[in-house]
Parts: sequence; C-alpha cells; structure tokens
Amino acid sequence: MSRVIGPAILLLLSIAFYWRLVLTNQYTWLDSPDLANMVAPRFQFMAAEWHHLRFPLWDPYQWCGQPFLGQWTGAAMPLNWPLFVFGGFDQGKLRFDLMNWYFVLCHWLGAVFCYWLCRDVGRSRGASILAGCIFSFGGYFGSTDWPEVFTGILWTPLAFLFLLRSRRGERPVASAALAGLFCGISWLSGHHQAPYYLTLAVSATWLGLAVADGRLRPLRDAAITIVFAVFGGAMQLLPGHEYGKLAYRWAGTKEPLTWADSIPYDVHMRYALQAPDLFGIVLQGYGGHVSLLIGAAAAVLVVRGVVAHWGDVAVRVMTLVAVGGLLFSMAEWNVFYGALYALVPGFEKARVPARTTMLFGFAVGPLAAFGLDSLRERVPRRLIHGVLAAGAASACVALALGAVGKGDQIARFSAVGFALVAAAGVLASGSRWIPAGMIALAMIEMNQARVLLPILEPSPDSPLKRLSAHRDLEIFLKGQPGPHRVEYADEIGYNFGQWRLIEAIGGFGAGFTVNMHEMDWPGEKTRDLLGVTYTIAKKPTRRGQEEVFSGQDGWKIFRNPGAFPRAWIVREARAAKDRKAVREGVVDPAADLRRVAFVMGDPPKLDGCGDAGSVRWLDRKAGRIRLEASSGCRGMLVVADTWYPGWKARVDGASEPVLEVDGGLRGVVLGPGKHMIEMYFAPWSFYVGTAMTVSAVVAALLLWFRLRW
Repeated sequence: MSRVIGPAILLLLSIAFYWRLVLTNQYTWLDSPDLANMVAPRFQFMAAEWHHLRFPLWDPYQWCGQPFLGQWTGAAMPLNWPLFVFGGFDQGKLRFDLMNWYFVLCHWLGAVFCYWLCRDVGRSRGASILAGCIFSFGGYFGSTDWPEVFTGILWTPLAFLFLLRSRRGERPVASAALAGLFCGISWLSGHHQAPYYLTLAVSATWLGLAVADGRLRPLRDAAITIVFAVFGGAMQLLPGHEYGKLAYRWAGTKEPLTWADSIPYDVHMRYALQAPDLFGIVLQGYGGHVSLLIGAAAAVLVVRGVVAHWGDVAVRVMTLVAVGGLLFSMAEWNVFYGALYALVPGFEKARVPARTTMLFGFAVGPLAAFGLDSLRERVPRRLIHGVLAAGAASACVALALGAVGKGDQIARFSAVGFALVAAAGVLASGSRWIPAGMIALAMIEMNQARVLLPILEPSPDSPLKRLSAHRDLEIFLKGQPGPHRVEYADEIGYNFGQWRLIEAIGGFGAGFTVNMHEMDWPGEKTRDLLGVTYTIAKKPTRRGQEEVFSGQDGWKIFRNPGAFPRAWIVREARAAKDRKAVREGVVDPAADLRRVAFVMGDPPKLDGCGDAGSVRWLDRKAGRIRLEASSGCRGMLVVADTWYPGWKARVDGASEPVLEVDGGLRGVVLGPGKHMIEMYFAPWSFYVGTAMTVSAVVAALLLWFRLRW
C-alpha cells in the first residue's frame, strides 16, 4: 500500500496544477498554430484509424497519400493508443476534454518516473514527490506543449534509474538493457530531438563512468544499453529512416533539404540559448526558445543538494547532466557543440540546441530531492539567513527597477523575492513542515511558466477556433459519390484533409515525398491527373470551374470538370530516363495521359488497343483499396495516389509489382479480361522495426526476471 502513496499524491498534485484543464471546460493547451493546424488533425486521423482497429501506417488525406509512421507522428507511442482506441468523439471529432486529460496524465507519468528514480537512490517520499513536481511542472518538460516531444522526454528518469542501478552492480546486465529499452521507447514518441539528446546523454554518462572508475565494465554495459536503445526504437527508427531518404524536409531553411543535406550550422545558432537566458531558471519570461523555470525555492534546494551530497555518485551524475544540458543549449558559446555537429552522425539533424535543456529540467529534480533530505535533521542557520538575504536583495532590485521605469521587470524580481522570503520562513518553521512547504512554493513559482488559453472566449485569431468552422463543407463533400480529392485555399489555415478525413492535395508538415514534390503539382494538368475534383475557395481559381456549393463565411466549393477519375487504364507506357523527363512528358500538352503513362527505366509491354476498359471501386481504406477492372487487352491500371515503397498488389489473388508511373502514381499491369485488384500498404520497415522493438522488450524483461529469480 505504501508504494502507491507517492504516485497517488502526485496524481492529486498534477490535477491541482492543471486544474484549469481538467476541472473546468474553459481552457486548452492546443490553441497555437502548430498544434491546431497540424497536431490536432494528426490526432484526429490516428483516432479514426484506431477506432477501426487499424494501425495508422498510411495517411491518404495529405499530398495524395503519405507514409504516416515514417513522418514521425507519434503513431508508434504506446501511451497514445488508449486515447485513440477508447477516446470519445464529439460530432465525429476527438474531444478536447480527453486531450486535456491525456496531457495531464502524461505529465503525471513523468512525475511518477522521477519519483521512482529518487526513491531508488534512497530519497525520502516527500523529497521524491518534490523531484517529480519539479521535473513534470517546470523546465522544458513542464512548458512544452508538443505531444511528440513531451512523450519522448518523460522516459528520461527511467533510463537513468536503470543506468545507476547497473553502475551500482544491481543486476548490471539487465539494468543496462532496461536503460537502453527506455531510451528506445523514447524514440517511439514521434520526434527525434528529445530521444537523440537522451540517448547521447546516457552514452556520455557511461563513458564518463568508465573514465572515472578506470574499468572497462561500464563500456560493456554502455554497449548493451545502446543495442537495446536501437532495437527498442526500431519501430519508429526504420520507417523514419526510410521516409527521410525519400522525402524533402523543411528545417528552418529557405529551400527544402534531402536526407543527404546537412542542416546548416546557422540554423542551430538561431535556436540556441544565450547566456542571459539562464536567468530564466528563477525568473519568468527568460529562456529564449524554451522555458527553464523551476523557481527560486527549488534552485536553493538544488544548490544545497550538490554541496551536501557531492560524494554520492547519483548527485555527481545528475550535476553533470544538468550542467551539460545547459552548456549544449548555448551552442554559440560552446566549442564542443560544434565538434559534435561536425563529427557525430545525425547530430546536425536535431537543429534546436535549446531543447537540450530537457536534461537540465530532469536532473535538477533529483538534486533538489537530495537538498531537501539534507535538511531533515537540521537546517543550518546560515542557510536561512542566506536565503532571506537573497530575497531581500531581489526585492531591492525590484524597487530599483521601478525607480528607473522598468515596470515589466518589477513583477519578476518581486516574485523571486517573495518566494525566497517564504522559503526562508518554511526552512525556519521546523523539519516537519519543510517538504510540504517547499513543494507548495515550487508549484506556485513553476505555475508562471504554463500558459493555458481560454477556450470559451478565444481570441479572434485563435487557430483552434478555425477547427470548428467549415462543418458544412465537410458534410457536402462526404455526401458526394465516388472517391474524390480536394484542394483548399491557404486561408483555411489547418490540415483540412486530416481533420475532416477528406482526401486532399496539400497540407502543413515538416515535409513530403520527393516524387510528389517533383511533380508539377501546382499545374492544372497535373492537378487534373491527380484527381483533384473539388476546389475550396471564395472565388474560382481557374477557368471552367463550376460552383456546386456555397457555405458559411463566403467559402464555396467548385467542381473541376477536367479532373481524372481516381483510377483508369492506359494502353501505352513510355520510358523516361529520370524524373525531369517524366515531368516534361506529363506536362506536354500533346500527351494524352488517359492512354499513356510515363515510367522511369524499362516500361512494361502493353497492347495499344482502342478499348478504354472500365474500373469500379469496391472498397477504400487508409492503407488498402479494392477495385474491379475490365480490359479488352493488356493494359496498366493507374491509381492516382502516391507511390511509395511498401505498396503491394494482388490481381485475382496473385502478387503483382506496383510500378511508379507519371512521376509519383501507382500502376499495376493487367491482362485482358475482368480482374479483382487489391492494393495494400505493408512496408518492410514497419514489420521489421516492430519485430525488433518487441524482441527488445521481451529480451529485457526476460533478463530482468531471470536474474531476479
């Protein structure tokens, strides 16, 4: 029973800290451009797929279809699955109140993991609860609102828990395996930065322990950790690597980058912290691209923990992790960051040095726990006097700033002054009340970093408000027969296709496949080829469009009469030497793309008979389609969806290769007669990666329980 007391208290504290999210219906954490325009639609698609018990591998609702898992979307993170499987819908959309609970429970889990780490290194229950609060509510983990990021950070305490166990000789092999496994699970989050920094920090810690101990055993355990990290994250790593080599990515540069291109160093400098940002540890409003805020009271305990317990290996490790996280966040000030950029594979793709502060935000929690426990027996008078003096100094600074007209700084320094004076009072009150008092002070100070926006009366330019618009457009489009694809004006603002579950060309994201990018997709002929049947705009965007629906706020739907059907049969396949030649052939006004397809390399031999054939759609799901086609002679079925490795076809039950035609579409050769065709997405990267991840989980558990027995 005693084991659940700490997690239960942390749950209550998490609900109290985020009371506006889960105890009212007035606030949200999603009302920002990236979250409303990309993350919420992405979650909507995943929820729709999981409700049909389908793993979301292929997204047909953006850019004529894109590999979903390969885009690092969070689909592989097990913490997301219950939300999507059991979550309810409101008018067909994922409920925001469930999203709020999801946010709070993820932060509660992070707090519990940090609590377990502290208990494992001998900290008291009160001190461990404080550490969980600092990690979960403060620093970068407490302030970031990207779910793909915070679900990657929250595994950090477990990775270091088992690393320290292995260092202490407690089932060293099994502990090293579990440390690597939790690094690997972090990679499943859907974003590469936090897992990369975590894996790098764990590896550097093992190297430092090997040097400090003068033994080779830490290097053996480090190798075990890295192997389990790679296998544990393979479910995301392999599809992500496959997609990265076949896609363009926008990463802060004017032009998109390929996998072979390095993200320029000046982009890293743009997202690095500056030295004055370090004031953000205790002052609200500093920190540049991230929040460092843990509060003055917590900072006092961190310093106390380092000074009082420096002889403890856990304290030395946490101190070096915290300092390293801060130093590497200031890339411009740190020559070693440049060396890693130049020498370590993959480091340049992380591109946001400021996010290494996630390591600082994690490590200060256990250090504060050590500091709090050092005061259980006696609180030194000089510590109380020093904290009181620091509080008085902060108050004096606030008064001085007021005198020179720096009113925006008064509140910040005043808050620090009041917190330090209150901390001095708590420390002087006696050891019995110190844990509760310091937890309360820390939560009060860290609350300044969390900005939750009102949902009942959002701002006029609220990105989230747009998601509730355009319902009439969705109803009309879903009532139209046959598969169709839409294009929409940029003013719509969000990923309309994903949110409305309507197939579209276009969408916001970090990138999309090279073949689709290299097609002349803005051109009218190519858009007709891609089956863009409808255009959502306030006025016609090209000649010949027919208005078929007029909705609210001036939005209209226009039919494009020249749009191709979503599948047809061609009678001729022409060879093209490269993508440029394919593009030139497709845009050639003389090319009749209903009869001719362009193929790179050797084209299949087709019969040029005059029979157009017929195609009938039988079923269409995100990663699987079924059609019935009739052809009077040998031809090729062309489906106006993105070609990507992993798409397979069966014609009358027999496997047939899926060809890349017209630059980026899918084609299957058919003989004469009537055929049943099925196309399905089954990429090797997903199945091999999943097998590797499952094997890592099973192997780590077997090692743990066998050695425990």
